[in-house]
Amino acid sequence: MAKSPKWAHTWIEIPKKFGPNERRAIAQDIIDYIQERTDRGRSVNNLPFRKYSKSYSQSLDFEIAGKSRGNPNLQLTGDMLVALEHLSDRPGSIHLGYQNGTDENEKAWWNDSTEGQVRRHFLGISQKDLKSQILSRYE
Repeated sequence: MAKSPKWAHTWIEIPKKFGPNERRAIAQDIIDYIQERTDRGRSVNNLPFRKYSKSYSQSLDFEIAGKSRGNPNLQLTGDMLVALEHLSDRPGSIHLGYQNGTDENEKAWWNDSTEGQVRRHFLGISQKDLKSQILSRYE
């Protein structure tokens, strides 16, 4: 599949004191946190995702997609969240996202992008949650 200008990825700033092994471990902890938080229907800022509109949830497109009438959690098949990965890192930052050109990247970009019809911002972590939920384990 060809690379797309629509690439779902993010850089997360962390203290520069962490070495390569710690950065890899922190990256995996952040990925796990993003997957669990998203499964609960929560955004980067821990706010609930915007609900489906009444007209959309009553549409044939909604039925064909097999979506649940409950709160959105971006888990139609589960493939998109499972494909989230640690792309790279360097002192002071971790790069998370999707392999450009994959179906999962396109799904993630559509959900997370400001160009999507209804943004459900899931790719990333707030500084508050990064400190309290992840980095506190490494201090």
